Amino acid sequence: MRNLIICLAMALLAGACGEPVAADAPGDAIYAAVCARCHGGSLEGGIGPQLGGSDAASVDQPESYFIQAVTRGQGRMPSFGTTLSEDQIQRVVDFILEQQGR
Repeated sequence: MRNLIICLAMALLAGACGEPVAADAPGDAIYAAVCARCHGGSLEGGIGPQLGGSDAASVDQPESYFIQAVTRGQGRMPSFGTTLSEDQIQRVVDFILEQQGR
C-alpha cells in the first residue's frame, strides 16, 4: 500500500511539472513550459519562490545555484536533469538571469 501511495504521489508531481519541450527551444519557451506553472509566468512566484524582481531572494544567487537547482531539484522542486538536456537547462537559466537584469 505504501509503495502504491508513493507511486501515485510521484505520478501526480510529474504531471504538475510542465510539458515536454523541443530540444532547440529557447530559454523563454522552456521556462513557460516547465517552470511557469510553479514560479509564475513573469517569475513572480506562486507555488515556487519568486525568481524575478529586485526583492527575489534568488537575485543574489550565482548561475551555478540555478543550474544545480534545475538539474537536481531543491526542496519541493523536482529534478529536471533527466527531462531537460544540459543545453536546455543552460538556456532556461540564462533566461532567468536575463530577466533578473544580469
